[in-house]
Amino acid sequence: MMTESESAQSVRIARLEAENARLRERERVTTGKSDAPKTGRVARLFSQLLSALLIVVAAVLAPVSIAASWAVTELTDAQAFVETFGPLVDEPAVQDAVIRETEAAISEALNVEALTDDLFDGIESLGVPPKAAAALDLLREPAAAGVTSAIDRVVEKVVRSDAFSTVWNEALTRTHRQLTLSLEGDPDAVIEIGADPQGDIGVQLGPIVDRVKDALVADGFALAERIPSIERTIVIADTSQAAGVQTIYTLVVAVGPWLPAIALVAAAGGVLLARNKRRAVIAAAIAIAATALALGVALAIARPLLRRTARADGFPGDALEVVFDHATAGLFALVGSVVVIGVASAVAVWLAGPGRAPRALRSVARDAASAVRGFGEAHGVTTGAFGTRLARVIGLLRLVVLLVAAGIVLLVRPIDVADMAWIAVGALVLLFVLEVLQRPAHNTPAGQPVEEAG
Repeated sequence: MMTESESAQSVRIARLEAENARLRERERVTTGKSDAPKTGRVARLFSQLLSALLIVVAAVLAPVSIAASWAVTELTDAQAFVETFGPLVDEPAVQDAVIRETEAAISEALNVEALTDDLFDGIESLGVPPKAAAALDLLREPAAAGVTSAIDRVVEKVVRSDAFSTVWNEALTRTHRQLTLSLEGDPDAVIEIGADPQGDIGVQLGPIVDRVKDALVADGFALAERIPSIERTIVIADTSQAAGVQTIYTLVVAVGPWLPAIALVAAAGGVLLARNKRRAVIAAAIAIAATALALGVALAIARPLLRRTARADGFPGDALEVVFDHATAGLFALVGSVVVIGVASAVAVWLAGPGRAPRALRSVARDAASAVRGFGEAHGVTTGAFGTRLARVIGLLRLVVLLVAAGIVLLVRPIDVADMAWIAVGALVLLFVLEVLQRPAHNTPAGQPVEEAG
């Protein structure tokens, strides 16, 4: 039988065991609760790092996608290529280079001095007197110079004529076709990318020489019949060392059209993963605008360096700069569009934010619109029910105005910085007009019912 002391001891042991069990349960619950916040912090940190990484990827891809989109259009669309370089025909520096190279090509193919020598040798072989033969020898050089002068005169006449644009566009079309074939690795291409001595990119002279030949024949210049078909290029770029050009071309054509979408998806993902989405939008917009601007700056720096790459058998430095201007006009327009849209997006999101400065600016704009609206109403001019209905969809209309402005900047070509500035001003004016025309509910006079829309 258990004594009283043993019974008390058993009770104490039971109490201690119960207390230990309670403490173990508390420790288990406490440990579980402390792990949850730690896991949450790690997840949030990973999310923020991934958000920042995606925004950086979007910013890096922005200039690459701009350049790739431009390159795909120029390399795969012959019409776009001709539209880009066709206006070069009116540039004096380019005309001078074409005239010089065409004259050299015809002179080399025709070998005027050899032809005149053959002619005079044939006359002398008829047995003319010595004095006559001596006189004929004196005429050899002037005769050759006269033939060359006649050819040069016709070449300049053809190149300077208004009708030359057709010949020029034909030459550009042939150039684009040969360039595309060579980039695709076609063995029949006249231009061989990465092959020396035919590793040059430029304008094909064949159609121009053919047009000059026809003009010479029409003028009664019989020797022109001997001018053969010529496959010669006015060099713009030397690619003899560019062994990877074909690989780059393949990648650009395959991936280029997708890069803008990939950049946008990366930017959107970065914003969605961010805790502060407003700041993420601003950061992404500014980063994309900055990298696009860097591409524009790099192009501007590259332009004056072209003079160092000029070759004796190609365009001179001033003509290369003109070619560069025409070639990159579309690229600069894309850069400007992305920069303008990026900055405008960042400013718009900032203005819509909760900061003191944005609130103050919004208040100024609302007060100005309200003052104009009040002035009109005081003089009996009001938008009435239309303004009330407008107020209900004002947010949607603001978005439409911004999207239309962005679409114009992105899609309308040609466009320059001045055009973009006027588009921005026009969008701001239209937004202000909408603000004036709307009649917020608090502006409806007391006792006047607010009409239902529809």
